[in-house]
Amino acid sequence: MKKRLRELLLCSLVVSTPYWAFAIHVVGGNFGMKSLPQRGFYQINLTLFFDVEGSAVISNAETTASCSIRSIADGRIVRNFTMTRQRFEPLVYKNAICVQQGKLRTATGYFSQELFLDPAVYNQPQGYLLIFTNCCRNQAISNIQNPVISEGVITLQFPAITQNGAEFRNSSPDFGLPNGDYICINKPFDFNSMATDADGDELRYSMVTPYGKLDINNSFQEVRWAAGLGLSNVIPGPRPPVVNPRTGLMSLTANRPGVYVFTILVEEYRAGKRIGFVRRDFQLPVVDCQRSTLPEPPIYTSTSPNQAVQELELCEGASVTLSTAEKSDYAYQWQRNNANLTGANSTSLLVTQPGDYRVIVSSALVCAGDTNSLIVKVKKAPSPTIQLSPTDTLRLCAAENGELRVTESANYQYKWYKNGEVIVGQEKSTLNVQSAGTYSVQVTTQLRPNCPVSAWDTVQVVTAAIVTFDSLGKVCFSDSGVVPLRVSPAGGVFVGKGVEANSVKVKDVGVGTHTVSYELKDPATGCIGKQTRSLVVLPLPEISLATSQSVAQGENVTLKPQTKDPINEQFLWSPAEGLDDPFSPTPTVSVQQNRTYTLRVTDKNGCANQAAIRLVFSNLILIPDAFSPNGDGVNDRLEIKKNGDFSSLELFIYNRWGELLFYEKDAYQNSWDGTYREKRVQAGIYSYVIQNVEKGVKQAGRLWVLY
Repeated sequence: MKKRLRELLLCSLVVSTPYWAFAIHVVGGNFGMKSLPQRGFYQINLTLFFDVEGSAVISNAETTASCSIRSIADGRIVRNFTMTRQRFEPLVYKNAICVQQGKLRTATGYFSQELFLDPAVYNQPQGYLLIFTNCCRNQAISNIQNPVISEGVITLQFPAITQNGAEFRNSSPDFGLPNGDYICINKPFDFNSMATDADGDELRYSMVTPYGKLDINNSFQEVRWAAGLGLSNVIPGPRPPVVNPRTGLMSLTANRPGVYVFTILVEEYRAGKRIGFVRRDFQLPVVDCQRSTLPEPPIYTSTSPNQAVQELELCEGASVTLSTAEKSDYAYQWQRNNANLTGANSTSLLVTQPGDYRVIVSSALVCAGDTNSLIVKVKKAPSPTIQLSPTDTLRLCAAENGELRVTESANYQYKWYKNGEVIVGQEKSTLNVQSAGTYSVQVTTQLRPNCPVSAWDTVQVVTAAIVTFDSLGKVCFSDSGVVPLRVSPAGGVFVGKGVEANSVKVKDVGVGTHTVSYELKDPATGCIGKQTRSLVVLPLPEISLATSQSVAQGENVTLKPQTKDPINEQFLWSPAEGLDDPFSPTPTVSVQQNRTYTLRVTDKNGCANQAAIRLVFSNLILIPDAFSPNGDGVNDRLEIKKNGDFSSLELFIYNRWGELLFYEKDAYQNSWDGTYREKRVQAGIYSYVIQNVEKGVKQAGRLWVLY
């Protein structure tokens, strides 16, 4: 039967020596195609099965495959590319003796290449084909004519990437890896060819005739079956091969030794429409096995070495060892879910994941029918369903606290770890963290305390921006003083009393010690770099000084300001004219005219304050504040000094009850002698009033009478 190729991807193996030189033949294989997240990108996989029987140098198997894409519509080549072999592994058989008898030893080569298939190009409704060809097949094949000149042709059909103007995403069915198996004559045999589909499409299975050539017209030519054989009896026997269309399981009973090639077709349907297919070529040996006399092997565990098990639970992250009795002339092959496990050829198997396990026991000396153990169902033990948050790395700024939280339940027990070490005393569903490390939590239930579930999270302490902030030091109080704030880098925020823009107003903060902080958020980490400085505002020296004083012209006056710490303070009066010592705290001034003197006081911290006093000539008389009329000749009379041109002055003296004790019209002539009605008054305080009615001048005050 011939099929016209509408579009093909043509691949050929690159090899520098003739195929017969090392007897390494491609005996089967299949394509796979996986859609990648980025539109138009696909991972193309090619799995090839090599017959390495009789080859001394297995590494001579091909390592690259040159491929090209050809258009279906016009046959033109769209692109060329080369696939590279990623792995090369032996195919696992359950009984090496029987395989050797069938003269079959198989290895698997895995080729892979990521391609961009332009959606604007791959839009033909008919779809496309991936094609691999290789010459030639194994001479040992029993069911086709002239196998040594028959090519191997492997195909995969995929749909248009763009359909009706929209993207059509699809991944092909995946066959997975087949078991290395053999068929015993007259013994029922099953072979699993089930595939999986990442898109959930419907899969339908059938057996088809292998292709034997791709001719010059790009048409497929099928192999010619050996005499008496055909698609209905690919492998001769009382029960020819039948493929379950839903599961891909091939069942048969064979009666003739040989090596038999066959092709399984899996078609992919979406919404009832076929959108693609994958063909797998494979071959199996039929051997004359002796009747097995081996007993069914029981399977034990390390916890029940004397009692066979058929079902057990496996905790998450745990393992269990299955074992069977050891016999020197037995061969062993363990399976999981009916698939041979590579390297699992001893009497024991370390199990780390759930599944259906069994061991196949056969003779290590002769090819005899094997004996399967009962299946041991390893189930995942029910475990707490937990979620650790945050689900991603927890990033903390320096000096910050963070919290890890796991699912909370009254039936759960918790144990926290940091870098693999138990954190003592932490048995709740939350953990407060302050330092970097790898944290994990182990959660168990009361029913299964030996089945913990663990979750991990990483905590990073992120460095904030490094901030420099110049010291502020000490400043003296000033109504207009401004302290500049100098930082690096700029762009942050100042926090503190009196802060305005990039400075501090001294008047607003007042005397005392104040803190000013600078905070800068790192845009990369979100952490805030912070520096704090202290600003000390020192008080000014306190000065108590009258603002003015009346004096008589030519009178010597001593200025007497009051300060807190005169010993440690410096004084400076200005102007210096008329002063006996401008640096004295109490200088004497000879008053010749009205004048204002300013005092500047500087304390030990260098802070300075000032006050001023104005000396004013008085137009009234000058009267002392005390006199002593005791008859000793010193200050016996209240002497009045006239300061100005007054034709007359009236003087009134009163006691504390307001009684007039003395009156004189021309007071500056005689004044008072301290008597009342010719008797001395008592010592004490008396009030006086002196006035010039003519000029409207009046002065009142108090004076002391002393004895």
